[in-house]
Amino acid sequence: MQILDSLRRRFTRVHNRYLFLSFLILFIAMFLLAVFIRYQFRDILLTETHERGEEFERNLRATFTPLLVTYNYASIYSYLETMVEQQNILYLAVYDKELTLAACNNYYRENQDAILRIRGTDLKYLRQTAFTEGLIVLPGGRKNYVLDIQAPVFIKPSTVRWGILHAGLSLDNMYAHLHEIHIFILLSFLVALVVTYLGLQQVARMIRRPMDTLLAGARRLATGDLNHHFDLAGANEFGTLAQSFNQMVAEVQLLQNRLEEWNRELEQRVAERTAALQETRQFLENVFNSLAECIITIDRKGILTYANARFFEISGFTRDDLGKPFSRLFLNRGLPKIKAFRTFVRCRRGETIRWEQAMLFNRRELLLELAVSPLHSLTGPPLGLLVIGRDITRQREIEQQLHHARKMEIIGGLAGSIAHDFNNLLGAILPAVELLKQDLHGPEDRRRIEIVEHSAHRAADLIAQLLSVSRQRELPLMPLDLNEIVESVLATLASVLAPDLRLQVRLDNEPVQIQGNRSMLEQFLSEVLLRSQAQQPHGGEILLITDRFQPDDGFLRLHPEVPVGDYVQLRIMDTVTGVEEQYFHQLYDPFFTATGGTADASISDSLVYGAIKKHNGYIFWNAQPDRGTTIQILLPALTPDVPFSANAKGLLEVAPTMPRGHERVLVVDDEDMVREVARDLLAELGYNVDSVSSGQEAVRMIEAAPERFDLIILDMVMPGMDGLETISCLRRIRPDLRVILVSGYDSDEKIRRALQSGYVEFMQKPYKINDLATLVRRILQSEKPPPSNP
Repeated sequence: MQILDSLRRRFTRVHNRYLFLSFLILFIAMFLLAVFIRYQFRDILLTETHERGEEFERNLRATFTPLLVTYNYASIYSYLETMVEQQNILYLAVYDKELTLAACNNYYRENQDAILRIRGTDLKYLRQTAFTEGLIVLPGGRKNYVLDIQAPVFIKPSTVRWGILHAGLSLDNMYAHLHEIHIFILLSFLVALVVTYLGLQQVARMIRRPMDTLLAGARRLATGDLNHHFDLAGANEFGTLAQSFNQMVAEVQLLQNRLEEWNRELEQRVAERTAALQETRQFLENVFNSLAECIITIDRKGILTYANARFFEISGFTRDDLGKPFSRLFLNRGLPKIKAFRTFVRCRRGETIRWEQAMLFNRRELLLELAVSPLHSLTGPPLGLLVIGRDITRQREIEQQLHHARKMEIIGGLAGSIAHDFNNLLGAILPAVELLKQDLHGPEDRRRIEIVEHSAHRAADLIAQLLSVSRQRELPLMPLDLNEIVESVLATLASVLAPDLRLQVRLDNEPVQIQGNRSMLEQFLSEVLLRSQAQQPHGGEILLITDRFQPDDGFLRLHPEVPVGDYVQLRIMDTVTGVEEQYFHQLYDPFFTATGGTADASISDSLVYGAIKKHNGYIFWNAQPDRGTTIQILLPALTPDVPFSANAKGLLEVAPTMPRGHERVLVVDDEDMVREVARDLLAELGYNVDSVSSGQEAVRMIEAAPERFDLIILDMVMPGMDGLETISCLRRIRPDLRVILVSGYDSDEKIRRALQSGYVEFMQKPYKINDLATLVRRILQSEKPPPSNP
C-alpha cells in the first residue's frame, strides 16, 4: 500500500508539472504570435495610412489653392466642415501666407494649442517646413490615435508657397480592427488552454482511476479486510497488478486463519500461565503484607520499586512514592549517606548487611533492625537490593521498661524497707515541731523552727516520691500556678543560696496554670537550683523564666515526641556546663548520677527527671562549653476557666481551732517516740489516752475491758503481731471497735483488706496535728464509718 500510495503521489506531481509546462508553452506561443501579428499589422496600416495621407494632401492642395488665392475663407471653412463630416478627419486647418488661420473645423479651434504642443511645432516652423506627417495621441476620455499631416499650399503653376495645410486623420478604425485581432488571439489562447487541460485531465483520469482502485483496496487490506477483491479487468499493467493482489490476499487469508488458530492456543496457554502467576503473586503479596517486617526493593538505579503494606503503615509513604529515588525518600530521615553508600557497595559484592538504625517516620523516631541483601538474577548481575526492616522500637521500650522495672523493684524494696523507719522518725519529729511552734512566740525562734518543719516535710515528700517512682503510682495532681511555686521555692531557699550567686527571675505577667503536684514540683525546682549552685562554687548566674509556649513547626521537627498544644515553659539557665546531653537519657536511672556523686545524688537526679514525667511534661537539657546550661521544661497548660488555688500547698494547713474531744483512745506503736508524741497530741486535744508498744498488749487490754476504749490508733508494722492480725483479734472481741491504721507505707494489699472490713480509717506517717485531730473526730462521730480506699 505504501508503494501504491507513493506511485500515486509521484504521478500526481508529474501530472501537475506536465500540465503547468504545457500551459506555459502555450502561453508563450500565443504571446509571441500576438506580438508578431500586432507589429506586422501595424506596419501594414502605417503604410496604408501614409499613402492615404499623401493622397489626401494632394487632393486638399488642389482644392484649396483657388480658394486661398481669392481669400474665400468662408468657402474654405464650408468645404472643411463637409470634408470632416464625409471623411475620417478629426481636425483640418488652413493657414494663408501670413500664417493667419484661414479656416478650420471646431475641434481644431478648441484644441489648437494642445495639438501644436503634442506635435512639437509652432507657426514659425510651419512656415519653413515641407510636407511632414507623424503619429500622435490626443488626450481625452480614451486614446485618439491621429496621423498628423502638415503640407505647404502652392499656387499653380507657380512654386510660390501661398499657405499651409494642417490636418489630422483619425486612426481609430485601424486600431479597432487591431483590437479585434487581439481579442481573437486571446479567445483562441483560452480555447487552446481549456482543450489542453481537458485532454490532460482525461489522460490522468485514465491512469489515476485504476491506481486509486488499487490503493483503496490496499488500504482495506491494511485494516484487515481480507475479503476484498480487486476488480480490474484488462491486459494492461493495472490488470496484472490486480491479479497479483488477489493472489496475495488469498495466501494471506490462509496464513491468517492458521495464525488465528495458533493465537487462540497461545492465548489459552498465556491465560492459564497468567492466572497461575496472578495467584502466586497474590499469594506472595498477601504473605508479604501480613508480615510484621517492612519489605522494600530498590533497583540498580536507586529507585524504590516495591514496598509491602507494613512499610507504608509505619513510614507514612503511599504507593505514589514508588518509582522515586531512594535517596530522596530516606537520606533525610536519619540514614547516614556514608552508611548507605558502603552498604550499596558491599551488597554489589554479594554480601548481606545487618544493623540497627534509628529513623524518623511520621514525626516519630523508630528503631529499625535492617537487613540488606542483593537481589540476584538467574544469569546477569544483581537486579538491585532487598531491604527487610523490623520495627524494634516497642521491643526496646519493653526491654528498657523491664530493665527499669527491675531496678524499681530493687529500689522499691530498698525504699519500702526503710520508708517505715523514716516515717516513724518523721512521725515523731513533725508533731513535736508543731507543738513546739505553738509554744514559741519570738519571730526568730519561729523562723528557725519553720526551717526544721519545712526540712522534715521535704524529707517526707522525698520518701513519698521515692515510693511513687518505685511503684509507678500516680501522685494526686491539682491546679497550680507555676509562678507561685517558683516564688515559694526561692523564698524557702533564700537563706540557703550563696550570696555571690546572682539570681534573676522573669515571671510571666499572668498566672501560668498547670495540673501538678506541688510537693513534687517544689522538690524538682529545689534540686535543680541547689545542683546548679553546687556546680558554681565561686559564684555565677542563674536565670529563671516562665512564660506560655506553643511549639512551631521547627521545634516539632527537632522534637517529634512533643504533641501539638499549649504549654507552660520554665527555663533555667546558668553559667556552668551541666550534664552533657549524651547522658541525659540516663537521668531516669536511679543508679546514675550526672555529677559522679553518691547514691543519694543519683536518686535525686532520678526524682528530678521522674517529676517531669509524672506531670506528662518534657525536659530538654542543652549544655554548651563556656556558655552554660539551659534546662527547658514544658508542662501542659491548663485552660483559663479551670479554678486553682494560689496558696494550695498539697498538705493540710494547721487550722486555727482544731476539733477536740474527750473520748478514750488507745495508741499502739512499737516506736517509743512516735507513741509518746501521739499520746501528747491527743492529750492536748482533750482525749483520755493510754498507750502500749505491741499488738498483744492491746488485745489483752480489750479482752479485759471491751468497752474501755472508743478508738484505737494502731501501727501497721510491728514485731510479733502486726496491725492486720491485731485488728482480726480485736474484731472477734468487739466487732464495732473503731480503728485508725497508721503506717509509714502509703498503702499495700494488707491495708486495703483492712479498710474493706469497715470501722477502719488509714493515716499516712508522718502526719500533722490537724490531720490527726480531724480524722479522729470524723471516725468517732460517724455511727458506722464506710470502708475507705487509700
